[in-house]
Amino acid sequence: LQILSQLYKDEDRISISDSAYADMRQISQKSDRINIVLDLIYHSAYNELNLEHCASTMNMSKTYFCRWFKKMTGHTFTTYRDKVLIERFCQELISSDKNISNLAFDMGFESVFHFNRTFKKVKGISPTQYKKDFQNNLNMK
Repeated sequence: LQILSQLYKDEDRISISDSAYADMRQISQKSDRINIVLDLIYHSAYNELNLEHCASTMNMSKTYFCRWFKKMTGHTFTTYRDKVLIERFCQELISSDKNISNLAFDMGFESVFHFNRTFKKVKGISPTQYKKDFQNNLNMK
């Protein structure tokens, strides 16, 4: 139990039930270079993670990086980044007592409006509804 507790508290954890993890495993078999970018995505805050930074890290132009990233992952950079960050947010939301806006700011989103719009685009529901649904599911068990 202590090991499980430590794993749960590890901030660098990636849930293997997470769809982004499955994408990452499939992609990592294709190229070692993409792993550099995926590592940036999985370990950076939203405001630190932009197209220009990733393209320059890979010594590519933004245009070439976008084409390369989509070829390697099947997703645009922005879509993939948002998906990963929203999954990370969901894990934090259910494991902490922080409110939604504070957690969004902690993850690097500068605007709650932008965060809510991004969350809804990825999950199909608002963060508030997600939290309510999760709590209702817990109460039913």
